[in-house]
Amino acid sequence: GTVTIAKAQEGDAPVQPKDAKYGDLIAQIYIPRFGSQWHRNIVEGTTLEQLNRHGLGHYDTTQMPGQVGNFAVAGHRNGYGRPLGDVDLLQEGDAIIVRTKDYWYVYKYTTYKIVTPEHSEVIAANPEDLNTPPSKRMITLTTCEPKYTTATHRWISYGELSYWAKVSDGVPQELATSSNSAKSIEGVLPSVLTSTLSRPRWAIPTTMSSTPPAPATRTSSSSATISASPPSSEKRFWPTYLVCR
Repeated sequence: GTVTIAKAQEGDAPVQPKDAKYGDLIAQIYIPRFGSQWHRNIVEGTTLEQLNRHGLGHYDTTQMPGQVGNFAVAGHRNGYGRPLGDVDLLQEGDAIIVRTKDYWYVYKYTTYKIVTPEHSEVIAANPEDLNTPPSKRMITLTTCEPKYTTATHRWISYGELSYWAKVSDGVPQELATSSNSAKSIEGVLPSVLTSTLSRPRWAIPTTMSSTPPAPATRTSSSSATISASPPSSEKRFWPTYLVCR
């Protein structure tokens, strides 16, 4: 059948949800670079319980989808369904698509950096300049680094909002390249998200389990930007450490 492409909307993006309780399903995320069928749930909170059960969690001190600032999400890189196992494959311009109950938010991947766990300012509202109010609508994905051994660092992936669209209008162009994928998104998945959002948060299916490695310290030779320690003078409005589950 024909897949309806949702028109990119003009004007400021709506923010959805406005708020959420711990454990609530707030969105689904699609990253075509990870495969035409790849999508995951995002719940509110980044505790071990939430990431083990659902894979991806929203840092509850950061902004919501569509909001000016930084919508920051944590997830496993290895184990627990490895939702962010392939972040090293992302290329500049790749789509990172977030779907809430009524809206699509199409972010475009920009860059990455590798930091030590205490460098939690990377999920600040304006991680590019902590002394300047945010003006962009960003998404940040945080996960473990290295991938298969003790996670001494964090891999940080950044994106910026390209456009937003209405779920009622169809699916984003970036998700319409595979007919099977687009059909499932346009048909089944929206109803799943809508119904799940109205269900008790403990009723969301659970399928993942494992034990996270303990953090340590090391020196990395990666070509990505690596920061050793955060500025000591700034006020923190984000977690003391970036999670790695």
